[in-house]
Amino acid sequence: LSLSLSFSPNNNRQSTRSCINTHARVLSHAPYSWLHRPFDRLHKPGKEDTPSKQGHTAEKMSSVKVAVVTGSNKGIGLAIVRSLCRQYDGAVYLTARNEELGQQAVKKLESEGLKPKFHQLDIDSPESIERLKNYLSSTYGGLDVLINNAAIAYKMASTAPFLEQATNTVRINFTGTLNIKRALLPLVRPHGRIVNVSSMVSKLSQVSSELQKKFSDPKLTEGELVALMKQFVDDVTAGSHKEKGWSNSAYATSKLGVTALTKVHAREIASSGKEDVLMNSCCLGWVSIIVASVSTVS
Repeated sequence: LSLSLSFSPNNNRQSTRSCINTHARVLSHAPYSWLHRPFDRLHKPGKEDTPSKQGHTAEKMSSVKVAVVTGSNKGIGLAIVRSLCRQYDGAVYLTARNEELGQQAVKKLESEGLKPKFHQLDIDSPESIERLKNYLSSTYGGLDVLINNAAIAYKMASTAPFLEQATNTVRINFTGTLNIKRALLPLVRPHGRIVNVSSMVSKLSQVSSELQKKFSDPKLTEGELVALMKQFVDDVTAGSHKEKGWSNSAYATSKLGVTALTKVHAREIASSGKEDVLMNSCCLGWVSIIVASVSTVS
């Protein structure tokens, strides 16, 4: 699985390419309109269908391997969908908050001879997440590959108050990813693969030594991590985040949370008894893409 991305000529080029290739190998071994799209391609029982035929269809669909990539109508997500369509033996779902943009991305890939499927997904909407969960469960009976790529970033020149940046970025990048995991992990079948797309800026060195100890604690729980991310937003609200040891980048802090969340959930999965299910975090360096900004979120 290779990704068609344009890398900026800097020192992160090799590390980024290596990271992508490493996690692509993990995947290769696996056996935002706000309206919900009517799935006209799905089997719709007609008068000629008998219960036995409908049961046979459900059984057949449950044997299909399924991959879902969040935030995949452009950039890294689109590149991942393109590569999966070329090499993954199963149904590959491109998702987007905006249905129109998602359908445009699907048509672009179809013009390349690929056959992605589409489902609307807004990771900032519990209702949207629930619709995707119910669809996957009823249509396929499970999920095999999940790439958590959806995220936002404020532009460097943004004049939005830092509190607004911190609140929105943590809510979408961290909490949204957490909510996806809570909803979809129960659907992941044996030999499943989960990758959280984080960032090279999620380094522990961006925060104080005291906070580093908390984030790197091998016994850190999901609840404790959620409390840490809330503390960041609370400290920003109070105007004391710098003196409390936090980074002055909402995006970097949100991705620090995603990386730590991956470790927490990987331990949870390892002790859950799920057969051969792996979870990794891919910390990308500079990639030439367009990242969703707040103007597009609104």
